[in-house]
Amino acid sequence: MSQFANLIIPPFHASAARLAEIKARHKRARMTRQLFEGKWQQVLIGLEKTRHKFGDVVAHNGRITQLIQKINLVALAMDMHASVMAANPVQLSVPDGFETQRIALDEIRRRSLFDAMFHQAVRTANIESEAPLIIDVDANGDTLIRVGCPEEWLPVGTIGPDGQPSVWERRWVREVASKVRSDKPKRYLRIERHRTVMADGRSVGIVEQLAYKLPWSSIYHDTAKLEEATLDEALSDIAPESRPDPVRLTGASQPLIVRLVLGLDRGEPVPRLNDDDLDLVDASTAAFSRLDRSHEMHAHPKMRVSESMLDPETGRVPPFEAVVDPDGEVGYITTAAQFTAQLDILDRTLEWLLVTLRIAPSLLGIKLSGGATPDSYDKLRLESTNTLAAARGSEPYMTTAVERVATVASEFDSRRGTGYAISPVGAALRPEIPKDETEVGREQRDLVTAGLTSSRRAIARIHGDDQVDAVLAEIAEDRKNSAEYQSAAIFGAALPSGSGGDT
Repeated sequence: MSQFANLIIPPFHASAARLAEIKARHKRARMTRQLFEGKWQQVLIGLEKTRHKFGDVVAHNGRITQLIQKINLVALAMDMHASVMAANPVQLSVPDGFETQRIALDEIRRRSLFDAMFHQAVRTANIESEAPLIIDVDANGDTLIRVGCPEEWLPVGTIGPDGQPSVWERRWVREVASKVRSDKPKRYLRIERHRTVMADGRSVGIVEQLAYKLPWSSIYHDTAKLEEATLDEALSDIAPESRPDPVRLTGASQPLIVRLVLGLDRGEPVPRLNDDDLDLVDASTAAFSRLDRSHEMHAHPKMRVSESMLDPETGRVPPFEAVVDPDGEVGYITTAAQFTAQLDILDRTLEWLLVTLRIAPSLLGIKLSGGATPDSYDKLRLESTNTLAAARGSEPYMTTAVERVATVASEFDSRRGTGYAISPVGAALRPEIPKDETEVGREQRDLVTAGLTSSRRAIARIHGDDQVDAVLAEIAEDRKNSAEYQSAAIFGAALPSGSGGDT
């Protein structure tokens, strides 16, 4: 820190109101995460979010439990939204004259498995309404970008005009065993705070390491009301040389955390599925569970038996489930299940749920209420208007976040390395309905024919930016060989080596 003559680090405490908002958002996100993972019973029954009655069944472990059957359209929808937004690689660009930055950015991208990481981040944002992108270093000390856990990284600062928080805190609880065996372990709230401060007239990114003594385990404590502890106390079980520095300069002009969101409303992330949408989740689950229960009753009907058929020792009629009819009538007890009506109700509730999730059923390979699936990409795209509109609405927010994380990563990497010149990074996302290679090729051919794109851009779209020069060279070689072969065929000259033909 000696490189700055006037480095002032003002104290900071996240407000209690802000922490309460984050805690409430985490609670909602945890519920959506459980739906994504298929733990619908925990949400509907455990959290008392249902208004339906579910019949009891014997589970595989022998316990009596409530029958909850579902079609997990929530998980399918979240995955499809991520594929629509992130299936095409993000294009990053820097102006001419910043070749060193471009090369370094390509290395950061390769090291981070950026395309897979971005897909994961978009899916996390769909599930939990936000995803923190973290600029970090790998085991070799090289710069990379990774996805953090939204429940661990708290955006506690004020929200800037670009939708990014000014202060981030990674919070977790750690316990340190007491030296006296009979004493309970000591609990500490550990905080890794990322923010910027002013030094020598410019903004400087810093990372602070803090610890507070905890009365009970929670990461949402107002630190202004806690007793601060030294790092030596909180990390007494860690070797001194392995403990982090209390303050570290990052070299970047912004925090090393960037928030990826679907959209913002009054500065807060917009969820894909919120509490008010649970009624549709509940209704679709109830419809499917009742249908399953009706099938079971239809497949294993009870019998009506006379008293003479009862076992005198057990009072039962093995091996049937039966009821005793004093009038002596014997036969199966059938039910009018109305399967057609139940299927219609199930289709309707699933369709309404998909509308809320902004996913076209045909994108998931299903066609509710009968009918045929789209037989062309154009028809599929027309049916997917709602899904594409959702992606277009999220695109500006995500593009801004990607540009910021790439620019800050360049700053961080430059300050730690050779100090190369930095320019703001541009980003282009290409959300669209997933296409196969044949459809992409046909689309690019039509654009080249119409004069709306170049052959180089078309090849980059089909084969990737890194393969353009190699493919162009191969095409030129093929054309050269084809011209030589045609010339030889016309004038009777020897065929070019490797061109084939009769000998």
